[in-house]
Amino acid sequence: DITITPPFYATWWAYTIYVCVILTIIFFIVREYRIRLFLKTSLDFELREKQYIEEMNQSKLRFFTNISHEIRTPITLILGQVDLLLNSGKLSTYAYSKLLNIHKNAGNLKSLITELLDFRKQEQGLLKLKVSQFDLYSLLKEHYVLFKELAANRNISFVLHADCEQCLVWGDRMQIQKVVNNLLSNAFKYTSDGGTIRMELADGTEECMFSVSDNGAGISEEDYVKIFERFYQVENIGQYGGTGIGLALSQGIVKAHQGDITVESQLGKGSCFKVTLKKGDAHFDSSVARVEPEQDKEYIYYSEDKELLVKEVQSAQSESGTTDCKLLVIDDNEEIRNILVDIFSPLYTVETASDGKEGYEKVKVMQPDLVISDIMMPGMPGTELCAKIKNNIETCHIPVVLLTALSAPERELEGLRIGADIYVVKPFNMRRLVMQCNNLINTRRLLQNKYAHQLDSKAEKIATNELDQKFIEQATQVVEDNMENPEFSVDTFSREMGVGRTVLFQKIKGITGSTPNNFIMNLRLKKAAYFLLNAPEMNISDIAYRLGFGNPQYFNKCFKELFDIAPTQYRKSHDAPSDPSVK
Repeated sequence: DITITPPFYATWWAYTIYVCVILTIIFFIVREYRIRLFLKTSLDFELREKQYIEEMNQSKLRFFTNISHEIRTPITLILGQVDLLLNSGKLSTYAYSKLLNIHKNAGNLKSLITELLDFRKQEQGLLKLKVSQFDLYSLLKEHYVLFKELAANRNISFVLHADCEQCLVWGDRMQIQKVVNNLLSNAFKYTSDGGTIRMELADGTEECMFSVSDNGAGISEEDYVKIFERFYQVENIGQYGGTGIGLALSQGIVKAHQGDITVESQLGKGSCFKVTLKKGDAHFDSSVARVEPEQDKEYIYYSEDKELLVKEVQSAQSESGTTDCKLLVIDDNEEIRNILVDIFSPLYTVETASDGKEGYEKVKVMQPDLVISDIMMPGMPGTELCAKIKNNIETCHIPVVLLTALSAPERELEGLRIGADIYVVKPFNMRRLVMQCNNLINTRRLLQNKYAHQLDSKAEKIATNELDQKFIEQATQVVEDNMENPEFSVDTFSREMGVGRTVLFQKIKGITGSTPNNFIMNLRLKKAAYFLLNAPEMNISDIAYRLGFGNPQYFNKCFKELFDIAPTQYRKSHDAPSDPSVK
């Protein structure tokens, strides 16, 4: 028998291998199909979830945007009504402070709504930049002054360190201002009382960098990449509140400037946010609008010819007779000081000071009729200077005009609250400033003349603040208590007032426009006029002796000079007519 064995590929074990291979291939094909199907299903689910989340976020934004427009109307009405109450002058100190807090928080709510609307614009790509060249150091210094008072109230060490005095960059100043404000607001929000906040500026050849660091709550590493997402808030600092859009808005603004914003932080040890901006404007494409560079904008508008302005105001001054006034200009910018001196020197006696401390010393010595001060000054800012002037009994009668680049309404309200008579925002029209100062001085002079020559006017009515009013009330009471004392003199007057002769003269002169002697004389003569009208049983000599005049003829002369009529004629002119119907 011949047995023919099959080749190896036709043996039973070969067929077994073939079946196993086919089954394995089928298994892997089915497995791969199921994996792909699962991945596709998962991807579709993730896409739907992401789309749902996006729709929810957009729904939130649309809702917040729509409701924000509705909320702005009642907020505006609230602010308007509170403004009326604050300006009524009929509130107690307690009620005034509470209303001021209401106004401040309503203003904060309005700012949050504005921030939300800006964020919505950015999300839709409607936020258009208007770039110009501006000084970044000046912007940081401005915010440093704004937050300095808050830092002092909370005992927070707040410093600004810069390696340059000027850092010119191209960008939208208003938008960069929002970034700085957001970073500082967060730093103060998450830093406990007694902490430290530091703002730094580093100027480079091709780019510059500013940072805001604090030793507050801090952020964990896993939250680094999420804190710039909209509506995201770190869990461990959620107790501080917030909307979760401030950093997202800031990042969007920085990215629009082709810059970069980063954060370094340790949980419980604080955070440091760094913003890097490129120099020049080459990185902005042609679609970005360029506007006038900020350094080319003057702080002062010369809409009128300078000589014509001086001539017109001199004419107004000569008509009102107020050319003997002293003016103190306080500004750290020499150019601004020189401009103001050139304009005001033909009208007033003008002195200058380069900072708040020097200005305050000159105010105490010089006793000017008006102080014009900048707010942004090294050492002592203008707001602190104004507060010192208005809280010092020797100087509180002096009007103060504040010049500032801070145009926010709450800043203006704060300046007026501390006692500023006029709050002028830079850039300003010089003609308008001169007229405002001129009207302020003329109004005080008119009130002083009215007090001096009208019977029914009282000195308390021309006092512009509570300290002056109390001083005049005390002075009036002292004179009335010594009305019958012929030996009552300025020395006795100052001794009973508890102040020196110089201070007494400056205060009486500054408030009423009269010397202490004339102040005493006016009160006596007005009392005499009261007796002439209401005490017909007293003759003129009795009234003269009753009011401390040793000589009736001298009394007649003084009375005629003040009221331009003799006492006898004054009494006759005010006699009641015989016909009751005429009376």
